[in-house]
Amino acid sequence: MATIRKATPADQPKTIDLLKQFPPDPELPKLNWDDAAKAFATLVEGHRGCIFVAEEGADIVGVVTLGYSYVLRFGGIYAMIEEFIVSEKMRGKGIANQLLQTAIQEARRMGCPELQVNGPSPLGRPVYLSNGFHEAGLHMKIQL
Repeated sequence: MATIRKATPADQPKTIDLLKQFPPDPELPKLNWDDAAKAFATLVEGHRGCIFVAEEGADIVGVVTLGYSYVLRFGGIYAMIEEFIVSEKMRGKGIANQLLQTAIQEARRMGCPELQVNGPSPLGRPVYLSNGFHEAGLHMKIQL
């Protein structure tokens, strides 16, 4: 069983390497991993969200990031899962469930009335559903 913990600055290279395993997204053709490294530092500090990693030995084998938005209708913050991945070699071992349950607990701890995810992948969708998420419609976006 993997150990789930908040990421530290030292986790940045391994975490970014794992995120690079996401399937290519035609909506995001120009990802800049240097920008991701800067964002990692902000999230690790806890100012706009947080990062949890699943660690097996010396390897980072899973990641879930939470972002916090501040909105009127909730009278404060709610949480959004922004990235969620388990390395291919570690899938099917319950790590995704561990990460999601940790994200849910953290959102509750922060006083969020809701935890959202937009556009889950075909691999992620069943994991979300088995952890209590439900379908809530479509999302839209525009590239800026």
